Amino acid sequence: MKKNKFFTPVNMTVTAMLAAVSVVAYYFLEIPVSAHLKVNFADVPAVVGGLVISPFAAVVIILIRCVLHLFKTSTLGIGETADFLIGTAMVIPFLAAFKFALKIAKKGVAYAVAVCVGFACAIIGGFAVNAVLYPIYMAFLGIPIESTEAFLTYIFGTSATNALRSGMTFGVCAFLLPFTERFRRLIKRG
Repeated sequence: MKKNKFFTPVNMTVTAMLAAVSVVAYYFLEIPVSAHLKVNFADVPAVVGGLVISPFAAVVIILIRCVLHLFKTSTLGIGETADFLIGTAMVIPFLAAFKFALKIAKKGVAYAVAVCVGFACAIIGGFAVNAVLYPIYMAFLGIPIESTEAFLTYIFGTSATNALRSGMTFGVCAFLLPFTERFRRLIKRG
């Protein structure tokens, strides 16, 4: 039986540290885009965790961030659910594409391919998630959606926000990419 490599003290400690950085970025580095849409750099630690530990670590980092944000929520947990689903829709396909592309291309090309995949999945996933969760949120508040145009404006607005979120995340991660291999080796030694 193959032992799960995530559940080592070093991996769990690094995951917890990256989750803490993600929470800080989520709480304190938010950039308002509209009245209720914000972007931040909170997915950067998840991408780093996915690159140096595993995709499972990336999901755990996003999950911890979203669960801890429930203490500050103003969206009845729906915003955090959307953030978790969109974050994983962006990060997991990115990591899978990067791993696959590294087998056939150099690191820079593999990263560019993975960014395109992650970017597309964030926009498509965000569109789908918000198309489902926005009506639920409005129903919880007891506010009818004014019109189809208002609904579509919101959905396309969130898609633009998710594009910005992806661009910011992958832009910062491009600068961190050269250090991820060293970080991975350091973790394996630990």
